[in-house]
Amino acid sequence: MNEFVVTGYVGKDPEIKLTQNGVHCCSINLGVSGEGKTEGGEKKNTWLYLDAYNKTADTFCQYQKKGNFVICKGHIFVSTTKTQDGKTLSRTHLIADRIEFVNTHNDNSTAQNANRSQTAQNEATDDFGMSSLDISSDDLPF
Repeated sequence: MNEFVVTGYVGKDPEIKLTQNGVHCCSINLGVSGEGKTEGGEKKNTWLYLDAYNKTADTFCQYQKKGNFVICKGHIFVSTTKTQDGKTLSRTHLIADRIEFVNTHNDNSTAQNANRSQTAQNEATDDFGMSSLDISSDDLPF
């Protein structure tokens, strides 16, 4: 299984970019709470760098900004390249396939629209190929 789930705060305002093939791409800096404390007594943070593509990138860039709290789910991709002196270098990429908007600094109507937009993008099927259902907690018998 090649999968990750991570929660954290957006480190900078996202920007949409185009790859050489015309694919929409967004690099996401995500601040994650780490273990331990710094010498000054502050909690250590870890910065993760994720990439999102196509509609996920578009939606993320449209509704997110620095400081927002998100949950990212995706897969890991390792790329390798050869240097001029013949050494092989590898880089691990975290590819965000799905991003949940947990907390935004936008007004409520914008945040709700962002959640609806991201949910609509992923409503076609879930991880098991089944259709998603929109059920309110008021409709549940428990």
